[in-house]
Amino acid sequence: MWYSLLGLGALVVLALVFGVGILLGRATAGNAPRPWLRRAPALVSGYGTLGTLKEIGAESLIVQSRDGKMNTVLFDKNTRIERNRQKISVSDLKNGDYVAVIGAPNEHHQIKARWIQALPVNHLPAGWRKTPLPGELQ
Repeated sequence: MWYSLLGLGALVVLALVFGVGILLGRATAGNAPRPWLRRAPALVSGYGTLGTLKEIGAESLIVQSRDGKMNTVLFDKNTRIERNRQKISVSDLKNGDYVAVIGAPNEHHQIKARWIQALPVNHLPAGWRKTPLPGELQ
């Protein structure tokens, strides 16, 4: 009998410790490190667009969003351009690429890009892809 009380007491103590851990975790979650913030600090206060690359210029891109709006994206040597988390140059982009752009608006309603990400087709929502992925309903 005394062994069952000891086991029950240990179970109660374990449940209390677990509960306190959950409470502390929830209370401190706001201060948790977020690795994606180090990866793309522009996302914190970002402004941008997502769409299909329509035109590539010497210092600008034209990106068509899903609603058909044409957005002018300005870039310079400080703009980070990536594909699959690897840094690439503007010459690696091609018309028809899907891109995500983060930056800041200027007085001419253009986006001064800080970060441009060329998106792989299989990471896009179904409505953005021209053809469905295998096993996906049309």
